[in-house]
Amino acid sequence: MLAEWRVRRAGLDYHVDVERHYYSVPYRFAREAVEVRLTARTVEIFARGERIAAHVRNSGNGRHTIMPSSARQRSWPGLRAKENKKAGPGRGPASVVRS
Repeated sequence: MLAEWRVRRAGLDYHVDVERHYYSVPYRFAREAVEVRLTARTVEIFARGERIAAHVRNSGNGRHTIMPSSARQRSWPGLRAKENKKAGPGRGPASVVRS
């Protein structure tokens, strides 16, 4: 296989689903249509003709591959709940005392 092109849409979490593996794009492209170029070893993602992300291709294991340059973390309620649970009682937003 030389290269295969597909059209996808970046999710709210700024990841693109390619064969059950999720590749990140810069957060400003969340919910936008993108073109994905697949080769045996790489995944390149384009928006409006400009390459916005490049990743080493991974198997469809339902996991996420995140670009270091797009690692702006968003505050997702489920993620925050997990982080607070790990921190233990008296930690995180739930422990804020209001007067």
